[in-house]
Amino acid sequence: MEKYETSVYIASKSILSKPIVEKSAEFISDSKIVKSWLEGKNGFGIPLGGRFYHTLSNTNHQQYLYSVAIANYMLDQKLNHNRVLNCSITDNQIYREQVDVKEVRYQAAILFLEYVKNSKNNMKIRNVTKKFLKSYKKGEFETDFFKYYGGNENSTSNRVSSLK
Repeated sequence: MEKYETSVYIASKSILSKPIVEKSAEFISDSKIVKSWLEGKNGFGIPLGGRFYHTLSNTNHQQYLYSVAIANYMLDQKLNHNRVLNCSITDNQIYREQVDVKEVRYQAAILFLEYVKNSKNNMKIRNVTKKFLKSYKKGEFETDFFKYYGGNENSTSNRVSSLK
């Protein structure tokens, strides 16, 4: 399993390291590897969702890149830091409030914003996501990410008006 996870980790790093060229053999191959892990029985819960996720559109593969960032962070922690962040549903806890879920979502958001920040990647984002990028560049992202973390995960209207 670890050999497979290493392949997935390398593929996710590759995807997050350069502009997406949809028809390139490398992107297609890397995407298939990551997708099979995300959709397969990998022993992890994949914490998609949350308010940050819902600011992303799938235009320009934004939600996809965020899911790749989730895989990348989870596998980096397992393979390089001996930390397993299962993100499995725990009895008597709200999923989005679990420590591992919050950490993975936050760190994946940072990976996504780093990708967006690199002008070579030419990633266009929605205005609400631009507010998070601005917050990230100012060093205020952690506060903003968790300030608007709880509540209705599908609603971004309260956060949009409050972010500077």
